[in-house]
Amino acid sequence: MSDVETLRAAYKEATGKNAFNGWDAAELQKRIDEAAGNATEPATKVEATPATAPEPYPSQADLDEMRERSVAGGQTRRDMKTSAKPVDYETR
Repeated sequence: MSDVETLRAAYKEATGKNAFNGWDAAELQKRIDEAAGNATEPATKVEATPATAPEPYPSQADLDEMRERSVAGGQTRRDMKTSAKPVDYETR
């Protein structure tokens, strides 16, 4: 039995799980030590802060502010069209 196979068996005995095939002998030994509580350096866990998703819709206050700005600026619904060139509907 090779050293890695022996460590895989020890890992399975210590944790009850199969070892990842990509782990080398040093990684297996580290994992076995962690499982046994004999870790040489403490494992530090990084706690992920939950990302706050942006609101999908504006709040009522934002909507009121947008309406106030559009009325104060003299914009109408027709002015808010997205066409690049204004269309004169009367001469068409």
